[in-house]
Amino acid sequence: MLFHPLREIDMLIREARITDAAGIARVHVDTWRSAYRGIISDEFLDHLSTETAEARTRARFTDPWPGTITLVAESDEGEVVGFAIAGPEREYCRATEGELYVMYVDKDHQGQGIGSALMKTAAEFQVV
Repeated sequence: MLFHPLREIDMLIREARITDAAGIARVHVDTWRSAYRGIISDEFLDHLSTETAEARTRARFTDPWPGTITLVAESDEGEVVGFAIAGPEREYCRATEGELYVMYVDKDHQGQGIGSALMKTAAEFQVV
């Protein structure tokens, strides 16, 4: 097993805006295609649509899930390279106060501590 210590990252982690929908959709689709190739059928992965994912993301901004937050990791160039969605624990067992629903980091930016930064920021979010 290889261990890669986290490097200090120069990355902005912030609450997402509707203008981030295209970037979030691109990261989501690209990450699925790279991470799940060989696990999920190629046909399914090849037919994933960034347009459909963007529409779903925009809908989440216009009709947000109660008590949730969407975070993005933004590069120095202003590009969305990762995102996370967190909110109240959905099973209502109250074992935890919150839940990380999804987190994806673009494959070219993995291993740089972005996922850890997204996780830490999501954990600091006060679940309503």
